[in-house]
Formats: sequence, C-alpha cells, structure tokens
Amino acid sequence: LFAPYFAEITADFRSNGSYTVVATDNEGADTSFIGNYSVSTSTNPATIQLLQTSPSNATSEGIYAVDGNTLTYETVIVTPDYGFEPPTSGAGFGSSSGDQLDPGDNIQTYQRQ
Repeated sequence: LFAPYFAEITADFRSNGSYTVVATDNEGADTSFIGNYSVSTSTNPATIQLLQTSPSNATSEGIYAVDGNTLTYETVIVTPDYGFEPPTSGAGFGSSSGDQLDPGDNIQTYQRQ
C-alpha cells in the first residue's frame, strides 16, 4: 500500500495469525486486504511475512517494530515478483529497494486506536 493513494489505512493483526487491512482511497472507496501472517521476533526490528489471499494472492516480506502504541512497518511484495527487495533487520528501516522506490519511501507508521 502506497500512502499517497490512501486517505486512511486500518490494520487488524489478530493473535491467530490472520490479518485484515482496510485501505480507504481519497474518494472514500474501501479495499480490504486479507490473509495470514507470521513473525520472527528474534531480531530487532522483527521480521514479518504476509500471505495475502484477497483481493489477490501475494506474498510480502519485511520488518516491523512496536514502541508503545506506535507500529513502524516496512514491507514489499515479493510474489509476484515486481522487482522489489524486502528490508532486512540488519539494514533496518529504509532498506527496501526496487524500481522507483527511494530509501525511506516505504516506511509506514501506525498509531494504535
């Protein structure tokens, strides 16, 4: 999800490993992204893999960190292959890369509601 295209993004990551992300575009239309996720908290930032099943199949990989009520999150789609490389814990936030993706452009920050 590229932030300039959306007015609001609401994410619900449940403890059973499922997630729903609702993205509202600038005209008020909602798109729901649904799937399952897995994390590894052995690194800082932690790693995450998302297996999206709706509205289309996709696999995303990346990193995240939680500080109080703030989630910092950076992922890219790796399947299908659009030529993006996911960020790594070792390189940190801003390390995803690919065509027209400048360092830092893909870092997302969310506040718990």
